[in-house]
Amino acid sequence: MIMERTKLLTKINELIESYPVLDVGTRNGRTDYIDYIDPSELTSVVMRGTDKFKRPFIVIKVTGHSISGEDTRVYYETFFQRYSDDNSLWMGAYCGGPEFMDTTGGMKFEQFQLLIDLLEGKTINYNHYRNYEVVMNYSLAQS
Repeated sequence: MIMERTKLLTKINELIESYPVLDVGTRNGRTDYIDYIDPSELTSVVMRGTDKFKRPFIVIKVTGHSISGEDTRVYYETFFQRYSDDNSLWMGAYCGGPEFMDTTGGMKFEQFQLLIDLLEGKTINYNHYRNYEVVMNYSLAQS
């Protein structure tokens, strides 16, 4: 399983190489989560960086459309390596609004693959957002 995650993380790193770096300096969240990034800091729908603990992170802006077409929402989420010494455990965190992907307990294999699909410009169908029962189609936002 760790080898599969390593391959997925390698693919993610390849996909984000061309996106701008977000410098977060020495900021820190209360629980060491990278949950302090404000959407106004983003200059691109995908940004990448490293925090003060040398943990890599990705911030993305996605648009969610309900299958019925009645509801559209914009989500920002930060995905980051939880511990400096464990590159296999990644989490999602708040970034100025509700997260679209519930990563409680760490990102699952399926969630890594969905993130890759988004980064490749695909639209994903995902309905695991807590407290929101409507199935949504997500894609990278248009800036």
